[in-house]
Amino acid sequence: AGGSGRTDAASGVYIGSYAGQQSNAAGTVAIGHNAGYYTEGEYNVYIGYGAGVSDATTSTSEHNVGIGRSALNDISTGDNNVAIGYHAGLINSTGTGNVFLGHLAGSDATATDSNKLFIANAAGTPLIAGDFSAGSVAIQGTLDTSGLINAAAGISVDGATATLTAGMTMGSHAMTDILISSDSYPGSAQDGYLVSAGYVNAVS
Repeated sequence: AGGSGRTDAASGVYIGSYAGQQSNAAGTVAIGHNAGYYTEGEYNVYIGYGAGVSDATTSTSEHNVGIGRSALNDISTGDNNVAIGYHAGLINSTGTGNVFLGHLAGSDATATDSNKLFIANAAGTPLIAGDFSAGSVAIQGTLDTSGLINAAAGISVDGATATLTAGMTMGSHAMTDILISSDSYPGSAQDGYLVSAGYVNAVS
């Protein structure tokens, strides 16, 4: 077992060769070879070979969780990040508020990305990506559900193909407003018009 190379670390737990070697951080847990090596910020948890080691001589980041081989490896001043998985959040150094989940999740994200969500099992575009500051989520694939999808603000399909502003029941033809973009009825004068449920029922 290793431990801190400093004598002024307060209430920390360091297990493993060179774990927290240069750390004087209060309340930090570092388990694994080189885990939290340069950690000076408080209340971090780094578990795994090289997790949270940092590439700086002083890492002041706080309230981070890095679990896995080299998770949050380059962290220096970024706070409030969670990275779980091999190389998760690998080069994030100054970004804050990120969540990296999975093998190589966000391993190729920028060093400054903040408030982002990466759920993946490989480098590159994650299966699920999000932006906490914008309140947005992107799914790279097909979304299947056995329940309802509630969208109070409406649903936009391909940006210009169709916009459904409220609910729709296909089986009984009960529909609310549907925006027709083009050629719904080839040659119809109604192309591009807002068509009501009554009109759709009348011509269906």
